[in-house]
Amino acid sequence: MAALSASFVLLLTGYLGWLEAAGRVFPNVSVDSLAVGGLDQRGLARALDRWAEERGCGPDGLWPHGEVRFEDAEAGRSWTVDTARLGLRYDLEKTAAAALAAGRRGDLPRRLLDLLRISVSGARVLPVVKADPDRVVMVLDDLASDIDVPAGNASLDPRTGEVREGRPGRRLDRAATEEALFAAAARFEGAGPVLVPVVAVPLEPSGDPALLASLDRDRLATFSTTFDPGEKGRTWNIILSAACLDGAVIAPGGTLSFNETVGPRTPERGYRQAPEIVDRHIVQGVGGGVCQVATTVFNAALLADLDVVTRHHHSRPLPYIGLGRDATVSYPDLDLVIKNPRAFPVILTTWVHGSRLEVSVWGRRTVEVTVVLRTEETNLVPAEPVVETDPDLPPGTQEVVRPSFDGRDVRLWREVFQAGRLVRRELLFVDHYEPLPGHIRTGPPVGPVQGGRTAGDETDRPPASRKPTRIGR
Repeated sequence: MAALSASFVLLLTGYLGWLEAAGRVFPNVSVDSLAVGGLDQRGLARALDRWAEERGCGPDGLWPHGEVRFEDAEAGRSWTVDTARLGLRYDLEKTAAAALAAGRRGDLPRRLLDLLRISVSGARVLPVVKADPDRVVMVLDDLASDIDVPAGNASLDPRTGEVREGRPGRRLDRAATEEALFAAAARFEGAGPVLVPVVAVPLEPSGDPALLASLDRDRLATFSTTFDPGEKGRTWNIILSAACLDGAVIAPGGTLSFNETVGPRTPERGYRQAPEIVDRHIVQGVGGGVCQVATTVFNAALLADLDVVTRHHHSRPLPYIGLGRDATVSYPDLDLVIKNPRAFPVILTTWVHGSRLEVSVWGRRTVEVTVVLRTEETNLVPAEPVVETDPDLPPGTQEVVRPSFDGRDVRLWREVFQAGRLVRRELLFVDHYEPLPGHIRTGPPVGPVQGGRTAGDETDRPPASRKPTRIGR
């Protein structure tokens, strides 16, 4: 009996060695319903090509017209997306690799046991599905725009100052939903829509209504900025980051860190693509718009006569605020930190309505004062535009692609008036702006070109040692 067992093991080991040396799939292995056991790599590739063709797939495994239905069971809603919009396709090479890998993991005893198990019971390998990553991001963005609801912190009504209870929110779990998409697509048998369960995570509000009710709630200052609601990603980032700050309490002598309160601006936390500033240029990035919230908080704090411990300015002008009045943030490097120098707590409220972001500071009004912020500009440094000849433009004409911005220093002053009399004037910040050359395209010259720099000059290139910083403007 022992000799028989030893012979069987020896025979099985030889068979395993032959399969592995020949690069053949273990017997009784199937991809979906396609039997591929015993096939070598070339035969496996041909079989998978035929299988994909029978499913109506195009070149490179591209899925035929079909539907993917994302189902949100908790909310009782669903969204249908065409498979072409996602760019779904079978990755036939990785599917073949998965079939060949079946039973080939682990040491020799493990592989022998797997060979026996698969030979008797079989092994079903799911096809590998892939999609266009950018298209998946766009679909998830659309889902998030319908699903995401920021948690509403315990706060104050921005119009009356009455205490408002917190309310829970909800956020699409992008990674889990994407994983569910590919899992459902791999199991799809070709009939009906691909059913994908939406995964969302609950968001709990912060803040203590009882604490807010116990505090003085005189409105000390309000500042607002406007934005374009048509810029959907940017608007959402403003709403999301502002909600994190709503109802924040700064204790006497305490500080509030924008970055600690708002947290990282990532897709996983619900932030979306929008214009932002990188190395003095406007590009698309995650979290664009958050700096407008920081800027609005910065101005409200100054008008409430609070202290600003840490603040950075942008490198270029912004459409929603003047020079010297902005605050830029970038997690975790650039922060805005507000300090409460008063003997009582203050409360921040944020309110996004229509095209307006409004930030108010509440606390105990001990004396009637008026706070005024003033800026002055000095040390102007002209910026020469980059001039580029464009043969497609009519001779002697020009097109301004980007206007120049002259360098300068901007001083920000705070003046405090009591009963119409100036009682304090203090220099808060001095911001230095480097010149930002514009870009002008001109038609063929009718005469010698005067002034300006030629596109591609060495001085037009950013320093190689400078590390770009992403700023969510």
